[in-house]
Amino acid sequence: MLLDRIWGRKLLDLANPDPKEVQELTGQFRDLLFDFPFQIPQDFIYLGRALGMVSGLISQLDPEINPWYTIEKYGEELIQQQGASALGEMSWEVLLEGIRPYLEMPPRILRLLEMAESGRLSVQQKPDAATLRQQERLENRLNRLSWSILGAAGMLSATLLYIFRKNNKK
Repeated sequence: MLLDRIWGRKLLDLANPDPKEVQELTGQFRDLLFDFPFQIPQDFIYLGRALGMVSGLISQLDPEINPWYTIEKYGEELIQQQGASALGEMSWEVLLEGIRPYLEMPPRILRLLEMAESGRLSVQQKPDAATLRQQERLENRLNRLSWSILGAAGMLSATLLYIFRKNNKK
């Protein structure tokens, strides 16, 4: 659906999108991500960011460029060179081995959620040296604050006791 809306547009047109259209697409994409039990690989996110930066640079160099023509041409060449031979050589075992981690992911996520909900999930983090120093400094400050509060409470108690005794002698 996203490609249907943006296919064939120039980068200059894509750089100034209609806010209502962006809001609608963002909402649909967010709903899609929350409806399906999958996670976008981090490499794809980096790829999207890199493509965004490159497309910004290209639109600065030539605002009238149509990237879809180049992408389509490259895709057709790639399919002609690799598509048919790769599909002919691929066996069911190789295909299943490639998609097995994605098929196993939803049950693993459900087990993880069940453990979290039942309180059996524990997360451990190994702090680095900087974090340990920061925690020690925070602990020292809290100790000083605790002793200051105790000292102030003691001084206040002593003052109140002194005033109470002084008033009782009269």
